[in-house]
Amino acid sequence: MSDTRWEAHAKAIEAVLENYNNIIDALNQIISDFSFKGDTRKRAENIVEKMEEFEFVFMLYFWNRVLSHFHKVNKAIQKSNLLLSTCANLYGSLQDILYTIREDFDKFEEQAKITLPNVDYKRAKRIRKTNRGNYESASGPDALDDLSSRDKFRIKTFIPILDKLEADLRTKATVYNDFAKMFSFLIDLTLSKNEIQKNVELLMDSHPKDVDLKLTDELFHFHLYVRQNHKPTDMHCVFHLDLYQIIHKENIEMAFPNVELILRMFLSLMVTNCSGERSFSKLNRIKSELRSNMSQERLSALRILYIESDTLSKINLKELIDDFAIKKSRIFF
Repeated sequence: MSDTRWEAHAKAIEAVLENYNNIIDALNQIISDFSFKGDTRKRAENIVEKMEEFEFVFMLYFWNRVLSHFHKVNKAIQKSNLLLSTCANLYGSLQDILYTIREDFDKFEEQAKITLPNVDYKRAKRIRKTNRGNYESASGPDALDDLSSRDKFRIKTFIPILDKLEADLRTKATVYNDFAKMFSFLIDLTLSKNEIQKNVELLMDSHPKDVDLKLTDELFHFHLYVRQNHKPTDMHCVFHLDLYQIIHKENIEMAFPNVELILRMFLSLMVTNCSGERSFSKLNRIKSELRSNMSQERLSALRILYIESDTLSKINLKELIDDFAIKKSRIFF
């Protein structure tokens, strides 16, 4: 369905799960209908055979649960006003969800048994290496031979998938957490001047062209200003956006120019690259064979209109066309 968008995978799994019996019935009709080619009926038979495996239905329920959470978080982090710290927290919540899913193996198994009450786990064949270096199936002793097919499926498939997902999430969450912690001292109104300076020096190492030690005095002064004039109830629960809005609403940019710059830099850091991915995914629809000679400028303009279709739908096109006609009209006397 898609190599980059979780949304496509989530909708595909949900569609198969909700229409499982209807899909099986449709495939069986194809198998029994000799008006179809033999290859078509054979392919339908292979699909039915695969879909009626217990492991297939188990994984349907499993991936539907996992991808539904991933899809919701993926939609949330596409918002342009989302902060890095919030994104890091969302990734952390996904890790917690995967931890709870790890304990729900029996629950997925029960759901699969409701769908396929007379089917059990398939018996996996053990593969051994011969003297000639070839691999063949065997029934000899193995480290997992004493385990049931259920336990083998849990150990070889279910747990490795969760381990892989947790490892990938941990890597992404670490990146977001590192960036969020780097700027977290800006919103801690309880820091002393020495603590602020230490954090500023760390920030200077990663952003030498944007940060200097002047930020230390300015930020200490700004924290005093906020505590005295706004009196927040919790000195640790002030957000970056709140501080930035204070500076602009009260027109004190000239008093705290470096603080304003660093807050703006943090708030403008991109959380995702979804716009770029969406841009490439729309190219095949826009630049088709009928538009092979389209200029780059026109292609870029159409791509932006396609991506920002929500904004475009709110524009009154009639007024836009009338304004364009007035500006481009030629009046002859």
